[in-house]
Amino acid sequence: MGATSVTGVGLGVAANLRGPGNNRDFFVPRVGPHAIASGSLTTAANVATVTFPEHLDLPANRYTVMLTTLDPVIAGHNVSVSAKTNNGAGLFTSFSIISEDAIQLVYWVIVSMGYGLEITP
Repeated sequence: MGATSVTGVGLGVAANLRGPGNNRDFFVPRVGPHAIASGSLTTAANVATVTFPEHLDLPANRYTVMLTTLDPVIAGHNVSVSAKTNNGAGLFTSFSIISEDAIQLVYWVIVSMGYGLEITP
């Protein structure tokens, strides 16, 4: 038999992993790493910037941005992250991409860093 807590204190408490903190009304463990956001874009003049509709929960250095193209092994199709930006509160808000081709379709995904069960951000 295990101890549980309905008051949020004492033995059995879910330790900041439940409720509004994860934008849900029920417990969802934050197991890291996991995908946070993904998408695609087309570069213009070798650059592009992805700005999130709202900031992420942690600073940019706590996330990995991964990029790929349709032809990543062909010379001249390389892409990379040129900058990751935090807002005034120090939370991840955008990142910039630079590509070898002036116009190129790029697929991106943001993954949280870590391993196992993350108790605190």
